[in-house]
Amino acid sequence: MRDHRVLYLFALLALAIPIASISCKLVTGGGEESSATSIIKPLASETNSGLVSEIPETAIPLGDSSPGEGSDWSQTATKPASDLSEILHFKGQLGGVSYAVDQQGGIAYLGVGPRLMAIDISNPANPTQLGQTEVLDGIVYGVDVEGNYAYVAAGKAHLYVLDISDPRNIQPRARLDDFQWAQQPLKVGNRLYIADNPQGLWIADVSDPLNPTILGSINLRLPASSLAVNGNYVYLTNLSGSLEVVDASDPTNPVSLNSIAVDQLVSSIAIADGYAYLAGGADGLVVLDLGDPSSPIKVGSYKTAWADGVAVDGKNVYLADNLAGVLVFDRTNPANPQLLGSVSDRLFGQGLPVQRQMLAQESRVLVADKNQGLLIINASVPESPYLEGVYNAPVHGFPMDVTCQADKAYNLLDTLGLSIADVSNPSLPRELGTDYSTVQAGLRTPRQAVVVGN
Repeated sequence: MRDHRVLYLFALLALAIPIASISCKLVTGGGEESSATSIIKPLASETNSGLVSEIPETAIPLGDSSPGEGSDWSQTATKPASDLSEILHFKGQLGGVSYAVDQQGGIAYLGVGPRLMAIDISNPANPTQLGQTEVLDGIVYGVDVEGNYAYVAAGKAHLYVLDISDPRNIQPRARLDDFQWAQQPLKVGNRLYIADNPQGLWIADVSDPLNPTILGSINLRLPASSLAVNGNYVYLTNLSGSLEVVDASDPTNPVSLNSIAVDQLVSSIAIADGYAYLAGGADGLVVLDLGDPSSPIKVGSYKTAWADGVAVDGKNVYLADNLAGVLVFDRTNPANPQLLGSVSDRLFGQGLPVQRQMLAQESRVLVADKNQGLLIINASVPESPYLEGVYNAPVHGFPMDVTCQADKAYNLLDTLGLSIADVSNPSLPRELGTDYSTVQAGLRTPRQAVVVGN
């Protein structure tokens, strides 16, 4: 059991802080080309556009200034901008991992790296992109959509309020900045509940979405990974094996009532009809009775390989399992959930485990998959669910290495293969294609890209 925890925590650290080596030809002010390998983290401007502008006070130097073995990163990798002959300017961005998804009116809203995409799923077999935000200040980790607004948790950056009245032209309208790591938002009435990974729970008033205000917060003993609300009670999961119960009847002063220990890491929670359904890692599906809201009691479970996402629709529970795919359970008897059917055990590529946001509506299940984008599952026949459609975000997955040749960028995607992008216009990079042959051959993607000729 302990080995599972170590693997999961390692995976989450790797996913939360994706770092890729960039090796390209850079043109200096004098017109000279210099080869450089560096790690660049662009900083965002304070405008509502969300576009990254320039690195203001510190920057990572190029070429020989990169830290060598045994060197002090803080001394060799950071210098005042005034010492640099050139200021680095952010030009463009393409693709990224997908952690978050929500749906409204036949449109799915999918987090793709530091953007939120609107995807038309009226024809599930052929999902098409309608629009996307500009680059936000952080990776999209959670999204909740209601009416004309999407509430987006962007990790270490902000909680954004986005105007989605025109899905082809999504615009930021407001934001909250007090979080250490905004993980998941959930709007209930005029309140917005935000799971903060290092700190716990925040509650905001969004009766006026353009002017959200923080009402209160509570710092829990363990970081919150996801949440669900049942009346005045908020239930927060964490990755250390417990469920936290908070009384939010007074949103200005939420109070911790209980901490329920579970055997494994809990990455996701869904509540329906007085029961909480947990994605409990190696424990699989875990069911808690909320008859006494302050003291949930475990009443049922179904062990799977590694559960990392859960959703409820009608009488069924849907569980994402990193090794087993998507499983459909009958929850008529919550104490004894019955497995009805499942979708391919190769659905997620059996990569490292991760927390997955998923939702179910009218027997259709949407899953945000970090390495693929949006997966659409048809479960109208619970015994025979099937993958109905896929929206592959451009350059999806984790780029582990990048090399450039002329106007092409070659990106090695961990566990996926090679992606090739056209960067002739740096402001509008576009994906040309992806080669999955290394995965199909059962080989693990190497960590360096080498391009010779074509």
